[in-house]
Amino acid sequence: MSISISLKTRYDECDRIYEFLEKSLSHPMFAGIVSDESVDDLKTAAEEIFTNIVMHGYGGNPDGTVRMELQTDGSTVSLVISDSAPPYNPFAKLAVIKPGADLSQGGMGLTLIQSMTDEQHYSYENALNTVRLVKHAEKR
Repeated sequence: MSISISLKTRYDECDRIYEFLEKSLSHPMFAGIVSDESVDDLKTAAEEIFTNIVMHGYGGNPDGTVRMELQTDGSTVSLVISDSAPPYNPFAKLAVIKPGADLSQGGMGLTLIQSMTDEQHYSYENALNTVRLVKHAEKR
């Protein structure tokens, strides 16, 4: 089962992303799979991927479209993010955080995503970049 939203490539769409994730992940089909902390992790990860698509994929052009879809098989929640910007695998070169590193200029978002999700996948098919972020069901 899945729930999806289509977004314009504008930074002000982040509020819609948060609302979509909070509302969707409270739906009964996702009950018992993710905690409130995991919802926050997915919101942070979604915002990071989305802003990277807007900035790097579309170069700030507000006329692009990004689709986000939440899927579940009962034991995982997947956030699937697709866009038609030029092909780019964001996970190809993950940064390594070194002790004492200056993080004021950014560049660590994808490493953060890796720490907040259980799986990260990228594919490019049919002229679409697709990122799949997976959270496994939490043991209670």
